[in-house]
Amino acid sequence: MTISEFIYAFDEGSIYAEYDEQGNVYIYDNAYDTMMAQLGIDSSVWEVEDDTFTMSPSLLRLMAELADTPPAKRKEPPKYVILNGKPMERWCFFTIGNRGQYLVSHNTTDPEILTRCSYTREEVEEATKWLPEEWYNVINNLLTPLDVALEGKDNDNME
Repeated sequence: MTISEFIYAFDEGSIYAEYDEQGNVYIYDNAYDTMMAQLGIDSSVWEVEDDTFTMSPSLLRLMAELADTPPAKRKEPPKYVILNGKPMERWCFFTIGNRGQYLVSHNTTDPEILTRCSYTREEVEEATKWLPEEWYNVINNLLTPLDVALEGKDNDNME
């Protein structure tokens, strides 16, 4: 289970989960803004910080599944988009097509659509293995980390 899958599946009412850039996971009590438990990036043991922290069976299973996942597999691999230029009011990007159309052009202002159309490096390798080498090189040159693409549009709109 990845950290983001854990966060997405977390549904416990007055408590919530967060993680930091290093990959440490924290569970907080929303009512008192107190850290209840934490799982370090290199640990497979949750440290309970507050002895009043009670866990439902579903939360306990979820916590156990994340703790049982090897630390290297908890973080999602970086995602990339095939950007066609600097983001302005919208993102202009490509998705990898098929033998009839190598690249499919898209425009969107919705970050969720851009995220859904992103690729891991392995997905790019798999999707482009049938392309001529020059097309593969073009795609590699247009790959932009998803987080950079998302930040770029935000910064442009703030100017």
